Amino acid sequence: MKYIGAFVDCMKLCKRRSTLETLIKWCHASSRDLPSFYQLTAEDGESPHHSHSVDNLMQKRSGFIYLVMKYANAAVASIIYQEAVEAEAQHITDEEWKTRIKELFGEAFKCFSRLNCPITDPLWQTAKVKKQVSNCEVTEVETICSVFMALHGIRSNESSHVPWEHKMLLLHSAIKEAHQLFPSLVVKSISTIHKKKRKRKE
Repeated sequence: MKYIGAFVDCMKLCKRRSTLETLIKWCHASSRDLPSFYQLTAEDGESPHHSHSVDNLMQKRSGFIYLVMKYANAAVASIIYQEAVEAEAQHITDEEWKTRIKELFGEAFKCFSRLNCPITDPLWQTAKVKKQVSNCEVTEVETICSVFMALHGIRSNESSHVPWEHKMLLLHSAIKEAHQLFPSLVVKSISTIHKKKRKRKE
């Protein structure tokens, strides 16, 4: 695992977002590995009926593929965050900047969606996740919130600790706007999940 971790870190440092996206696609297309299969079977009492591509990345899971998807997705979100910071520093017209930030907002929304943990999930209410969110440890959350704030000209707070309630309110607003701006991404995400579940049952 240390080798794939080093690879992901290298791609993040080099800002090779497309390479990481390809790695995530490969993970989605592959079969569920045995550690993940055994864990879900032990928890549910039966074989898993869904693809690992829809596993909740906010939950602690076993499996090589799960860890690759988790690390790679966080790395992509981190690169998007840096690209948004760089966009703000570039000398471009307001229209070009707005277009660029909107594009990055859509990419940040895709990263958050790949967590497979909608904001209505009770997991966000648990003490562990509350602490992670408050301490700005969930990269996908930090990225979509930061790009959302940049999109609306709101200056970001660089504090390493933000009250959970404030961060969740900001996240709710960001997700709501993302649903309005990128309905095709929402529909694609939902249809993909249903398609994979239906295929597994068949």
